[in-house]
Amino acid sequence: SIVGVVLVFSDVTQRYRVEQALREREARLRTIIDTEPECVKVVSPEGRLLEMNAAGLAMLQADSLADVQEKQLVDYIVPAYRKAFADLHRRVMHGEHGVLEFEVVGLKGTPRWLETHAAPLVDPVRGQTMLLGVTRDITERKHAEAERARMESQLRTAERMEAVGQ
Repeated sequence: SIVGVVLVFSDVTQRYRVEQALREREARLRTIIDTEPECVKVVSPEGRLLEMNAAGLAMLQADSLADVQEKQLVDYIVPAYRKAFADLHRRVMHGEHGVLEFEVVGLKGTPRWLETHAAPLVDPVRGQTMLLGVTRDITERKHAEAERARMESQLRTAERMEAVGQ
């Protein structure tokens, strides 16, 4: 026969409020990153893309993160810049920060010039260092620099021709 009942209650209101605030903060940060006009990405120690916002996906001409996770990030980089990117990745894995300009070819074949600022991001759960990169598309700037160099070359040629004519 039952002699009595012991009930234990615990007020979880405070824990619920903290969890709710954490969810709201995470949603706000996700919105900020997703609306950032520059690429924000996290790269694993092995060189795989773990996270990338919509701006980064657009730079690589991808519809979803799954589209670009099949390869390592370095596979999208033009071969002439792969070693420099691998060196940057290695330095970041050892705690350094760095900046690099390089060219990529998107999934649909469009080349783009990018400038990335990379920093170490430590996963507190695993104790693992990853690369946090913020990357901007500098294609227009590179085209303008090339056009300016071409125009300066034409000007020098014209000046030499004028000097010869005189």
